[in-house]
Amino acid sequence: MRQLRDDTHLVLDGEVRVYRRERSKRWQASFVIDGHTIRISTGKRDLTEAKEYPPSCLLQHHCVLINTCETKTLENWMSIRLLEHMRDELIATGIVQNTPEFCRSWLGRSEGYIRVLRYHNTEPSVETLSICASKLGYYAARLAASNQQDHQAWGERLGKLKALCDKAIAKQSEAVWRAPERMAV
Repeated sequence: MRQLRDDTHLVLDGEVRVYRRERSKRWQASFVIDGHTIRISTGKRDLTEAKEYPPSCLLQHHCVLINTCETKTLENWMSIRLLEHMRDELIATGIVQNTPEFCRSWLGRSEGYIRVLRYHNTEPSVETLSICASKLGYYAARLAASNQQDHQAWGERLGKLKALCDKAIAKQSEAVWRAPERMAV
């Protein structure tokens, strides 16, 4: 069994892991849905509050862990989480400094784009995901071609993020052509 660090705590019968990143004052939470690890910030500095956050967060998002949500709501939530995951990865690498910069530079959208998606419970457009995937692919290729090992590692990391974008694009595209009114029967 995997050994947990001292600053890692399990809640919801081990379904959610609450932990603090090395240089962060706030607690994070992670959980797995359909084989994908979802990481979120609890926004809490106090461990007790952070441990209470994941259950309320998951309930707020229609009880994702116990599969009682509508498929569309889950897909929207997962797409928003994908953008947030990519943003967090780029912030961790120092490529971007914050959410507004990520939205403007990597999504080609206004600085409040992710907030608006969450408010309206809509998924990012295929165009937005395509812009992001294209930029991720461009920099992944350039970094992978470098002679420096750390550049190659970052190139691989960006390539994985691009693959996640491509998967989300394919899923949205398939949903369009599989709509009953578009099926050639």
